[in-house]
Amino acid sequence: MFHITSLNFNKIKTKLKISLTLIGRALVINVIFYGALIVANIASAKPADMQPAMQHGKAYQGDVQLSEYLVSEKLDGVRARFDGRQLLSRNGVVFKVPEWFLQGWPEQALDGELWIDRNQFSKTLSVVSKEQPHDGWQSVRFMVFDMPDSIKPFVDRVVDMNHIVDASNSRYLAVIEQQNIDSAAALQTLLELVIAKGGEGLMLHKKQALYQPGRNANVLKVKRFADDEAVVVAHHAGKGKFANMMGSITVRNRQGQEFKIGTGFNRQERVNPPAIGSTITYRYWGKTVTGLPRFASYWRPRALINLAPQP
Repeated sequence: MFHITSLNFNKIKTKLKISLTLIGRALVINVIFYGALIVANIASAKPADMQPAMQHGKAYQGDVQLSEYLVSEKLDGVRARFDGRQLLSRNGVVFKVPEWFLQGWPEQALDGELWIDRNQFSKTLSVVSKEQPHDGWQSVRFMVFDMPDSIKPFVDRVVDMNHIVDASNSRYLAVIEQQNIDSAAALQTLLELVIAKGGEGLMLHKKQALYQPGRNANVLKVKRFADDEAVVVAHHAGKGKFANMMGSITVRNRQGQEFKIGTGFNRQERVNPPAIGSTITYRYWGKTVTGLPRFASYWRPRALINLAPQP
């Protein structure tokens, strides 16, 4: 029979203590290792992992009951989401804003546009895209047009937005004005007024709609295109689905400015593009700060006219 002597018992106790100590240390090391790994994964998360689910509008086709909508000016700014702590781009990139810019802002999520003024999109983009905070943000305001986390209809969200922004007492935070509209004629009049002031267009928000991420008819974009003529000066080969066809053309307008047009063509027009030296009519949506047509798109051919630069 095996007898446990005091000497054997002490040896067993010593080995047991060593084993338990080693096990405990291994558990601590594992906890620290996996904890650090989780933190590292969070810290290295790509901007896309924080990409906010934003609501986007469709083009207004004139087929809705306007009395069911509120109308506001469509600002030519940089889309952003405030999540209660920081400003994110539509792609989830964190804007590097100075601390004073967000001082007094609410904890609620806000959807809007970083905006300086009409016809200042390029300047706005330059300011907000810097890698470090800087004083240029003093000219920027976050123009709020929605509250993505609210479960209220839009007409009630507008009331809440105004209360929240007023309470913030921040000069860098404002709400885009919303108003009622009751007819297509009134909408057209307002659009013409905004365009005359250098604005981009209008936005229609359905009064009783909930915030719905993605592109939907609860939000409608109202724009007015302009058209002009230009002479074709070059063809450029297409790529991908436009391989072995024309991809775009370079044109010269009445002011002597040259720019490319790559949209608006059907397949036949890409196979047989407008001849160099011929004149086309193109559509566009306002002009850039340098005077070039924005979003120029081919419309149709036109009889040759004199497009010499105007004095």
